[in-house]
Amino acid sequence: MANVLFLRPGTREHFLENLARDWPEELERYEELYAGRAYLPDERRSRCTRGSRTWRGRSGSPTGAL
Repeated sequence: MANVLFLRPGTREHFLENLARDWPEELERYEELYAGRAYLPDERRSRCTRGSRTWRGRSGSPTGAL
């Protein structure tokens, strides 16, 4: 299963700091989604993976590249 975002220590702090600066309205949502974990919860990750597969199929490219 593909990972949408992997927030290990160090990366997590950097990402959230920049998110707070550039998209403060999204900070709380990401903090909740990634609370105590580096990956999205399985259910959320599955939904994203299904969506990306659909997009790749519509683009006609196995990688989704245009």
